[in-house]
Amino acid sequence: MKKLLSKKFLQLLVLPSMFAAGSFGSFAQCPGCIVDPGCTANPAAPALCPSTLPDGTQGVAYNQDLTFYMPAQFTPAGVPVSVTLDSIKVDNVTGLPAGLSWETSASPQNVFYPASNPPASERGCVKICGTPSAFGSFNMVVNVTAYVTTPFGAVTQPETFSLPLLIIPPAGGNSSFTFAPAIGCDPLNVTYQTALVPNGFQLLTHNWNFGNGSLATSASPAPVTYNQAGTYYPELVSTYYDYVVTQVDVNVTGSACCSDIEELFGGSPDVFFDWDNGAGPQTVPTINDNFQPSFTGLNITLTGPSLTLTFTEEDVISANDALGQTTLNISGAGAYNFSTSELNGTLYVDTVLAFQVIATDTVLVFPTPAPAVVSPVGPLSLCDGLVQTLSIGATTNQISWYLNDSTLLIGQNATSADVTTTGNYTAVVTSADGCSAESVPVEVNFLPNPPVPVVSQNGGMLQTSAIGILQWFFNGTAIPGATLQTLMYGDSGTYSVQITGANGCTSIGVLY
Repeated sequence: MKKLLSKKFLQLLVLPSMFAAGSFGSFAQCPGCIVDPGCTANPAAPALCPSTLPDGTQGVAYNQDLTFYMPAQFTPAGVPVSVTLDSIKVDNVTGLPAGLSWETSASPQNVFYPASNPPASERGCVKICGTPSAFGSFNMVVNVTAYVTTPFGAVTQPETFSLPLLIIPPAGGNSSFTFAPAIGCDPLNVTYQTALVPNGFQLLTHNWNFGNGSLATSASPAPVTYNQAGTYYPELVSTYYDYVVTQVDVNVTGSACCSDIEELFGGSPDVFFDWDNGAGPQTVPTINDNFQPSFTGLNITLTGPSLTLTFTEEDVISANDALGQTTLNISGAGAYNFSTSELNGTLYVDTVLAFQVIATDTVLVFPTPAPAVVSPVGPLSLCDGLVQTLSIGATTNQISWYLNDSTLLIGQNATSADVTTTGNYTAVVTSADGCSAESVPVEVNFLPNPPVPVVSQNGGMLQTSAIGILQWFFNGTAIPGATLQTLMYGDSGTYSVQITGANGCTSIGVLY
């Protein structure tokens, strides 16, 4: 009974708190963790706050506090008795990413005593800190010992658990553009974004060359896929253009210009205009004697979208005649029509190169290893109590075995793994660069054994109530023809009966 309770207790109540304690250590390099007093559970049960570790970034400082709640007394789910969690000792931790360290609030002994002074003693914390030097998925393996008092006695149970941590590749960037990630495994999807904006009222164009044959012209191009391992040099050419008024064509249609003494003998109007782009009016020289003057070669650089034109007919003797005012909203290069009560016309805007910025960066893509091929040794369906060995070919890569994609088989890091539980098994191989590939899952089924036959003795007769395919044994040797529920015996020795279920699995009942 005590042994069964031990396993049950540790699975149901120690596991969550060990995840908390397990990501820490005693290297005294990350002191000063802060306990979260709000970390709790209702009803009382071990809890971790936050429940999972946040992702880190390669080359970026990582600093995370974790609080674990360890109620001194509680009733585990599925167990009809209350238990007292006396102490938890963190024995050791492996698998922490290079560059990270850990320290608990119970350093250096790393022993917690939840029942010593509750509620103050029911919470502890750990700080994980440092700068990870590699990216990838890491499984920190935690070895702990828990000491629990139950109504059936004290239980001491060593356990091993896994706490995953993802370290993502870093982003890259320069004064012209940003991108992420800057390194990774093929195929690698990289997202780019320009960091440049127009200087005032300008046109800014983008010409990307991502180094893999892909081109783009938008500020935020679609993600770029690098299918092959290698070093790539993405380039962005950013070109700034000024908006410039190059020409204004005018058609004088009103009569205000032609009643002065200057035009009395058939003269044509003498037209000029002032333009104002927000910095005060400036004058364009007069074109004389023309009902349709065309002002060319202007080269007026615009500093904003609003442009006001004021037209005047110049007279030498009499007063100048006003020909009207118009305001245009310039949205880009093109032709803009305008009109007043005295004239109409068209203004032309073009773009003129102001300057250009060229920036190049680096994307590093590592090769992803080929997925391993998992081969079973023997049939994929076998009886409970047996062991199935799964194996892959020789490899120089790191190996991890998983059950149902999420449960790490702790301690199984060789090219073969022994499994005893029904499920889908995969092998993940990870290169020295941190690139991983997962095998196609292999399903293993462990079939239930029939109930163990109960053998009873009645005089010179042995009997069992088991129903199925039976076979009696004497001292381990099958008795020919002894396949019924009863057996007459005469010799002294060990008698047993084996039952074979419909699935071919067997159980043996023994009478000594």
